[in-house]
Amino acid sequence: MENLTENNTKYSEYKILIVDDDVWFHKYFTKHLKSWGFDVISAYNPYDGISLAAKENPLLIFLDYIMPEMNGDNVLKILKAVEQTKDIPVVFISGNLSAEVIGSAYKMGAKGFLTKPVSLKIIYQKIEECLGSDVFAKLKLEHNPTDEPNFKVFKL
Repeated sequence: MENLTENNTKYSEYKILIVDDDVWFHKYFTKHLKSWGFDVISAYNPYDGISLAAKENPLLIFLDYIMPEMNGDNVLKILKAVEQTKDIPVVFISGNLSAEVIGSAYKMGAKGFLTKPVSLKIIYQKIEECLGSDVFAKLKLEHNPTDEPNFKVFKL
């Protein structure tokens, strides 16, 4: 649902931020999130991700754990320390995570982990888990996505 801000610019209540250095992952993931009714904000490095999270106030952040400039655990520490972003759920997505990393990130406040390749059904379920079971019903009513989610596995 779009609303107007104080300066009459439109914003959406249904923003999801993707922070990942993989351009192809962004394209594929964005395509499906948009088809479900979400507005997608993309950051290709951790610094832009932190800035956009504070500026745009997304409902959810999907964060790559392994990036060239800063690992996801450090990004999560910063997000949890900043007043504007501390309550935004963060889900890590990565191709390779150890049990130690996962345990540490949960202690810092991560809401979940998805391992690449990940199925769209798992992404859908994780969004529902983080945002509530009625989010997709609201999106369907307000945005009229044309199809029910098509759950395919994608590989990067």
